[in-house]
Amino acid sequence: MSSGIEVELKLLLESAHDHDLLRMRLQGYGNPQVVEQLNYYLDTRDRRLLRSKVMVRVRVEADQVISTCKTRPQMTDGLMSVHEFELPMPAVAAALWRQGAPDRVALDDLPIADAIRRAFGSKDPRNEVLYVLGAVRNTRRRYAVPADAIGVAPLVAGGVLEVELDHTLFPGDEERFELEVEHANASALASAVESTLLSDVIRWRPADESKYAQFLRLTSDWSGSIA
Repeated sequence: MSSGIEVELKLLLESAHDHDLLRMRLQGYGNPQVVEQLNYYLDTRDRRLLRSKVMVRVRVEADQVISTCKTRPQMTDGLMSVHEFELPMPAVAAALWRQGAPDRVALDDLPIADAIRRAFGSKDPRNEVLYVLGAVRNTRRRYAVPADAIGVAPLVAGGVLEVELDHTLFPGDEERFELEVEHANASALASAVESTLLSDVIRWRPADESKYAQFLRLTSDWSGSIA
Protein backbone atom coordinates (compact mmCIF):
# COMPACT_ATOMS: atom_id res chain seq x y z
CA MET A 1 0.00 0.00 0.00
CA SER A 2 1.18 3.48 -0.84
CA SER A 3 0.54 5.58 2.24
CA GLY A 4 1.73 8.80 3.81
CA ILE A 5 1.02 12.49 4.09
CA GLU A 6 0.46 14.17 0.74
CA VAL A 7 1.37 17.87 0.60
CA GLU A 8 0.31 19.90 -2.43
CA LEU A 9 0.40 23.46 -3.66
CA LYS A 10 -2.88 24.06 -5.52
CA LEU A 11 -3.31 27.25 -7.55
CA LEU A 12 -6.49 27.97 -9.51
CA LEU A 13 -6.28 29.64 -12.91
CA GLU A 14 -9.12 32.03 -13.64
CA SER A 15 -9.99 30.91 -17.18
CA ALA A 16 -9.21 28.62 -20.10
CA HIS A 17 -7.13 31.46 -21.55
CA ASP A 18 -4.94 31.57 -18.43
CA HIS A 19 -4.60 27.78 -18.61
CA ASP A 20 -3.43 28.06 -22.23
CA LEU A 21 -0.92 30.80 -21.38
CA LEU A 22 0.59 28.68 -18.62
CA ARG A 23 0.59 25.58 -20.81
CA MET A 24 2.60 27.44 -23.44
CA ARG A 25 5.03 28.66 -20.78
CA LEU A 26 5.52 25.19 -19.32
CA GLN A 27 6.04 23.82 -22.82
CA GLY A 28 9.41 25.57 -22.71
CA TYR A 29 10.58 22.88 -20.26
CA GLY A 30 9.71 20.06 -22.66
CA ASN A 31 6.69 18.11 -23.79
CA PRO A 32 4.41 16.94 -20.98
CA GLN A 33 3.06 13.52 -20.21
CA VAL A 34 -0.68 13.86 -20.90
CA VAL A 35 -3.02 11.64 -18.87
CA GLU A 36 -6.81 11.37 -19.17
CA GLN A 37 -8.37 10.57 -15.80
CA LEU A 38 -11.90 9.63 -14.77
CA ASN A 39 -12.34 10.09 -11.00
CA TYR A 40 -15.27 8.35 -9.29
CA TYR A 41 -16.19 9.35 -5.72
CA LEU A 42 -17.84 6.92 -3.30
CA ASP A 43 -19.59 7.04 0.07
CA THR A 44 -22.10 5.16 2.19
CA ARG A 45 -25.76 5.92 1.66
CA ASP A 46 -25.86 8.01 4.85
CA ARG A 47 -22.61 9.87 4.00
CA ARG A 48 -20.67 8.54 6.99
CA LEU A 49 -17.37 8.94 5.17
CA LEU A 50 -18.08 12.55 4.35
CA ARG A 51 -19.12 13.32 7.92
CA SER A 52 -15.76 11.89 9.03
CA LYS A 53 -13.95 13.99 6.38
CA VAL A 54 -12.91 10.89 4.47
CA MET A 55 -12.70 10.84 0.68
CA VAL A 56 -12.82 7.56 -1.26
CA ARG A 57 -12.02 7.62 -4.97
CA VAL A 58 -11.50 5.18 -7.80
CA ARG A 59 -9.38 6.71 -10.56
CA VAL A 60 -9.44 5.20 -14.04
CA GLU A 61 -6.52 5.94 -16.34
CA ALA A 62 -5.40 4.29 -19.55
CA ASP A 63 -3.03 1.81 -17.92
CA GLN A 64 -4.25 1.59 -14.31
CA VAL A 65 -7.20 1.81 -11.96
CA ILE A 66 -6.28 3.12 -8.50
CA SER A 67 -8.36 3.07 -5.31
CA THR A 68 -7.62 5.93 -2.90
CA CYS A 69 -8.63 6.94 0.60
CA LYS A 70 -7.78 10.44 1.87
CA THR A 71 -8.31 11.57 5.46
CA ARG A 72 -7.74 14.56 7.74
CA PRO A 73 -7.57 17.21 4.99
CA GLN A 74 -6.26 20.68 5.79
CA MET A 75 -6.01 23.61 3.38
CA THR A 76 -4.59 27.09 3.90
CA ASP A 77 -3.66 29.58 1.17
CA GLY A 78 -3.52 26.95 -1.53
CA LEU A 79 -1.44 24.50 0.51
CA MET A 80 -3.20 21.21 1.18
CA SER A 81 -2.07 18.33 3.35
CA VAL A 82 -3.92 15.05 3.64
CA HIS A 83 -3.27 11.49 4.78
CA GLU A 84 -3.43 9.27 1.69
CA PHE A 85 -3.71 5.52 1.15
CA GLU A 86 -3.58 4.04 -2.35
CA LEU A 87 -3.64 0.59 -3.94
CA PRO A 88 -4.27 -0.57 -7.52
CA MET A 89 -7.46 -2.48 -8.21
CA PRO A 90 -7.04 -6.18 -9.07
CA ALA A 91 -6.95 -6.89 -12.80
CA VAL A 92 -10.48 -8.30 -13.12
CA ALA A 93 -12.06 -5.46 -11.13
CA ALA A 94 -9.96 -2.88 -12.98
CA ALA A 95 -11.24 -4.18 -16.32
CA LEU A 96 -14.83 -3.77 -15.12
CA TRP A 97 -14.23 -0.18 -13.93
CA ARG A 98 -12.76 0.68 -17.33
CA GLN A 99 -16.05 -0.39 -18.91
CA GLY A 100 -17.98 1.90 -16.57
CA ALA A 101 -18.54 2.44 -12.87
CA PRO A 102 -21.02 0.27 -10.99
CA ASP A 103 -23.82 1.92 -9.03
CA ARG A 104 -22.45 0.43 -5.82
CA VAL A 105 -19.51 -1.62 -4.62
CA ALA A 106 -18.91 -3.79 -1.57
CA LEU A 107 -16.30 -2.19 0.67
CA ASP A 108 -14.34 -5.44 0.84
CA ASP A 109 -14.03 -5.38 -2.94
CA LEU A 110 -11.77 -2.32 -2.62
CA PRO A 111 -8.10 -3.04 -1.83
CA ILE A 112 -8.09 -0.12 0.63
CA ALA A 113 -11.03 -1.43 2.69
CA ASP A 114 -9.02 -1.66 5.92
CA ALA A 115 -7.75 1.91 5.55
CA ILE A 116 -11.31 3.14 4.99
CA ARG A 117 -12.57 1.35 8.09
CA ARG A 118 -9.78 2.80 10.20
CA ALA A 119 -10.45 6.27 8.80
CA PHE A 120 -14.02 6.49 10.06
CA GLY A 121 -13.58 4.26 13.09
CA SER A 122 -15.75 1.37 11.96
CA LYS A 123 -15.42 -1.82 14.04
CA ASP A 124 -18.41 -3.39 12.34
CA PRO A 125 -17.31 -6.61 10.57
CA ARG A 126 -20.18 -6.40 8.10
CA ASN A 127 -19.30 -5.71 4.51
CA GLU A 128 -20.35 -2.09 3.97
CA VAL A 129 -21.77 -0.97 0.65
CA LEU A 130 -20.40 2.18 -0.96
CA TYR A 131 -22.36 4.05 -3.63
CA VAL A 132 -20.84 5.90 -6.56
CA LEU A 133 -21.75 9.56 -6.09
CA GLY A 134 -20.59 10.65 -9.52
CA ALA A 135 -17.40 11.47 -11.38
CA VAL A 136 -15.22 14.21 -12.77
CA ARG A 137 -13.06 14.07 -15.88
CA ASN A 138 -9.56 15.47 -15.71
CA THR A 139 -6.90 16.06 -18.34
CA ARG A 140 -3.56 16.22 -16.54
CA ARG A 141 -0.33 17.43 -18.09
CA ARG A 142 2.82 16.53 -16.14
CA TYR A 143 5.91 18.63 -16.74
CA ALA A 144 9.44 17.95 -15.52
CA VAL A 145 10.76 21.39 -14.58
CA PRO A 146 14.50 21.72 -13.78
CA ALA A 147 14.66 22.92 -10.20
CA ASP A 148 17.55 25.27 -10.90
CA ALA A 149 15.52 26.98 -13.65
CA ILE A 150 13.11 28.32 -11.03
CA GLY A 151 15.64 28.75 -8.23
CA VAL A 152 14.61 25.87 -5.95
CA ALA A 153 17.45 23.37 -6.52
CA PRO A 154 18.40 23.16 -2.81
CA LEU A 155 14.85 22.08 -1.96
CA VAL A 156 14.33 19.43 -4.65
CA ALA A 157 16.24 16.17 -4.49
CA GLY A 158 17.17 14.95 -7.95
CA GLY A 159 16.98 18.42 -9.44
CA VAL A 160 13.62 18.00 -11.21
CA LEU A 161 10.27 19.31 -9.96
CA GLU A 162 7.11 17.65 -11.27
CA VAL A 163 4.46 20.23 -12.07
CA GLU A 164 0.92 19.23 -13.02
CA LEU A 165 -1.52 21.32 -15.04
CA ASP A 166 -5.14 20.17 -14.80
CA HIS A 167 -8.27 20.86 -16.80
CA THR A 168 -11.18 19.33 -14.87
CA LEU A 169 -14.76 18.96 -16.08
CA PHE A 170 -17.42 18.59 -13.37
CA PRO A 171 -21.08 17.55 -13.70
CA GLY A 172 -23.04 20.40 -15.25
CA ASP A 173 -20.07 21.20 -17.51
CA GLU A 174 -18.39 23.43 -14.93
CA GLU A 175 -14.66 23.66 -15.57
CA ARG A 176 -11.67 24.08 -13.28
CA PHE A 177 -8.12 24.96 -14.32
CA GLU A 178 -5.42 24.24 -11.79
CA LEU A 179 -1.67 24.12 -11.27
CA GLU A 180 -0.55 21.50 -8.74
CA VAL A 181 2.85 20.81 -7.23
CA GLU A 182 3.00 17.79 -4.93
CA HIS A 183 6.14 17.92 -2.80
CA ALA A 184 7.09 17.53 0.86
CA ASN A 185 8.54 21.07 0.68
CA ALA A 186 5.53 22.56 -1.12
CA SER A 187 5.19 25.42 1.37
CA ALA A 188 8.81 26.47 0.82
CA LEU A 189 8.46 26.11 -2.95
CA ALA A 190 5.28 28.16 -3.22
CA SER A 191 6.85 31.61 -3.59
CA ALA A 192 9.30 30.52 -6.29
CA VAL A 193 6.65 28.62 -8.24
CA GLU A 194 4.29 31.59 -8.15
CA SER A 195 6.91 34.16 -9.14
CA THR A 196 8.62 32.17 -11.92
CA LEU A 197 5.87 30.08 -13.52
CA LEU A 198 3.07 32.61 -13.09
CA SER A 199 2.98 36.35 -13.75
CA ASP A 200 0.74 39.39 -13.93
CA VAL A 201 -0.40 38.16 -17.35
CA ILE A 202 -1.68 34.86 -15.99
CA ARG A 203 -4.57 35.35 -13.58
CA TRP A 204 -4.64 32.96 -10.63
CA ARG A 205 -5.50 32.58 -6.96
CA PRO A 206 -4.76 30.04 -4.23
CA ALA A 207 -7.27 27.20 -4.15
CA ASP A 208 -9.58 27.20 -1.16
CA GLU A 209 -11.11 23.77 -1.77
CA SER A 210 -10.13 20.43 -3.28
CA LYS A 211 -11.65 18.95 -6.43
CA TYR A 212 -13.72 16.65 -4.22
CA ALA A 213 -15.06 19.59 -2.21
CA GLN A 214 -16.01 21.36 -5.41
CA PHE A 215 -17.69 18.20 -6.70
CA LEU A 216 -19.75 17.99 -3.49
CA ARG A 217 -20.69 21.66 -3.67
CA LEU A 218 -21.96 21.24 -7.22
CA THR A 219 -23.78 17.93 -6.82
CA SER A 220 -24.85 17.53 -3.19
CA ASP A 221 -27.06 19.11 -0.56
CA TRP A 222 -24.29 18.53 1.99
CA SER A 223 -24.01 21.63 4.16
CA GLY A 224 -20.85 20.76 6.10
CA SER A 225 -17.29 21.37 5.00
CA ILE A 226 -14.38 19.30 3.76
CA ALA A 227 -11.11 20.63 2.35
